[in-house]
Amino acid sequence: MEQLKVEASLTRSKTEVWLIGQLQDVLPANVLLTTSDVLKVFCYHHHTEKKTVSESAKLTSYQILELWDKARIPTTYDTHVIEKLKSVFEEYQLIKKNKGRASDAHRLREKNFEEKSRKLFDIAHQEAAQLIKIHEDRVFLEDQRSTRQMKMSDIDKQPSKKEDRAGERKQKDEDRKMREEHRKNASAQSSITQIPDSSNSESEENIEEQQQHKDKDYEIDIPLYYKKQLCYAVDVEESSELDIATKKPRILQDMMSPSDVASALDRINLSDRKFTILAAAIAQASGQSLDDAALSRSTVH
Repeated sequence: MEQLKVEASLTRSKTEVWLIGQLQDVLPANVLLTTSDVLKVFCYHHHTEKKTVSESAKLTSYQILELWDKARIPTTYDTHVIEKLKSVFEEYQLIKKNKGRASDAHRLREKNFEEKSRKLFDIAHQEAAQLIKIHEDRVFLEDQRSTRQMKMSDIDKQPSKKEDRAGERKQKDEDRKMREEHRKNASAQSSITQIPDSSNSESEENIEEQQQHKDKDYEIDIPLYYKKQLCYAVDVEESSELDIATKKPRILQDMMSPSDVASALDRINLSDRKFTILAAAIAQASGQSLDDAALSRSTVH
């Protein structure tokens, strides 16, 4: 019996690492890992399985992140976890290299590292406190950073029930919104089929309004002076044919002779040529023959 104890002691001493303890590949399942736990797993991959530093860091990071995911605590990026693992291992290697020194500075460095190894290997997201939605998860993270008395199984059951209820409520809300959307679509489709002619009548009214606007765009704004002359021409047209024959040349001549015609043309920026065309159209509209009137650009004074 004593021989077995001695052999077991020798075996443990061979697998025990200075300042770290016994190497292990199985992680605690109900707590977040300390720096010491992380180094035990890292060194197991590196020394026992003969993995490189990068490979050991990557394998260890997978195991660490799996635990943090189980605890529902947001973490930093995978690459940051790997770099942090390498940094801790390099720090340990430097202290181990000088372990034979008896200086006060080296002893203080060893003491600080031992204290650090007993604390949480913290890979939480920098805004984890705001990102964590469940209060119990936030309390668990604070405990693991300090006294480390809580276990993951102690907080796992109640939050899961809350999550189930929240999921059920969310699903019910989505179903209700979907039914409401279908009802609205059906109502809108029914309204369209019941009043098919309204859109056509509205479109016809729009076309008429557009045509009216278009016609207005082509209307010519005739000055008041010429409107009076047109009215006078209409009155003359209603008189006897003899009066029309004798007065028509005078009407057109009266329109073009007054001295204020030229000044009016200047004010509205109407050229003599355009006014001559306008006067001819007015004369024809009033029933006057252009042969009886001396109509040319020179008649505009």
